[in-house]
Amino acid sequence: MSSMALPDRGESGSAGDINLQRARALQGTTAGLASRSVANAIDAVVTLGLVFGSYALIGVVRFFLTRHFRLPAPSRAVNATVFWALAVALMTAGWSGAGRTMGKHLVGLRVIRKDGGPLLIGRAFLRAVLYTLFPIGFAFILFSRDGRSLQDYVAGSLVVYDWSYRSFD
Repeated sequence: MSSMALPDRGESGSAGDINLQRARALQGTTAGLASRSVANAIDAVVTLGLVFGSYALIGVVRFFLTRHFRLPAPSRAVNATVFWALAVALMTAGWSGAGRTMGKHLVGLRVIRKDGGPLLIGRAFLRAVLYTLFPIGFAFILFSRDGRSLQDYVAGSLVVYDWSYRSFD
């Protein structure tokens, strides 16, 4: 995938150059369990922060209307539903747009179709719903020859290392 090439900075033999060489070697290859787990943890923290932020915003609006600040106290079921819906929306938008969520961007990963193209919105939504409802399918990476989760097989997706800032052509 030529759109995933890293810029050439020269080969001087420094530690930075060695890391750049390693990054070039990994560019476009299937991401492993550890990097994907870190990216997923970051995404969960981002989603949780957005949920708490939305509750704080509701509290601020209530303050302006009633002059009494009070955070909402929804039930566990409502909290879980809000978290789930927001997680699905963020993953769908990220995977169908740039091919990455905030966590995947920070770790240097991109979700693509198995043929290398961008994941379309329907498949991104399916993948997101499966990840949130059946997270144990992620562990299939350990047994898969090509490093794909069960959700990746169903959605026809693949997660690769990609440190480029280019969008899909």
